[in-house]
Amino acid sequence: KVVVKQPSNIDLVLQKVELQMSLGHATEAERTLLDALNTNPQAEQLYKKLFDLYDSGNVADADRQRRRLRARLIQTLPQSRLARFERGRALMEAQQFDGAAATFLELIREDPGDHESMLELARCLFALGRADQALRIAEQFLGDRPEDKDLAGVTDAIRMTYMRSLLGANQDAEVVNVAKRALNGTTADAGTMLNYLGQALVNLGLEGQIDEAARDAIKRLNDQEADIMFRW
Repeated sequence: KVVVKQPSNIDLVLQKVELQMSLGHATEAERTLLDALNTNPQAEQLYKKLFDLYDSGNVADADRQRRRLRARLIQTLPQSRLARFERGRALMEAQQFDGAAATFLELIREDPGDHESMLELARCLFALGRADQALRIAEQFLGDRPEDKDLAGVTDAIRMTYMRSLLGANQDAEVVNVAKRALNGTTADAGTMLNYLGQALVNLGLEGQIDEAARDAIKRLNDQEADIMFRW
């Protein structure tokens, strides 16, 4: 009722949406945001909340609705950071990775703390075959947000692709460095990291170090002990 009386109060709208989401009413939350956006078409926070809602997968026909929202945002607020970010995402979807990378790099230069743009830049570089650069960016981001499981998964995917290419090029020492950074830092797949480390150590004639590495990994990442033991 308060929101109805104060439709331009964005904070109240967002509070209502949070309550609706906590109750599992995603469709109602979407309706609340769309109604508020009709009243406040310049409110960038409402667009962002809607994008987050569509990305959550809790709303029917989310992909189509997301595309429509992106077009509306770019038309209404073309120079906003969010619109530029979404243009970068659109370029990625069109596999125009060079253009997308340039867009995200510009956003990062303006705001070095923009972790979302940093992660998308890493994905672009990864798609362009520059996995070493992508990994440096992703690991920097993960170091700031070690609790982010989605980010850990993306970083692990980059690590694995990079280590496969290194093994194929007989660059085993660098594989050891990458795998150890993962095991000493944050990884969602310690067993696979240990497996790559083991392959590289064997190739280097250092297989005697595998047991110690596995024991250290179990101490640090005890929630993944079963997988580590299986790979060990």
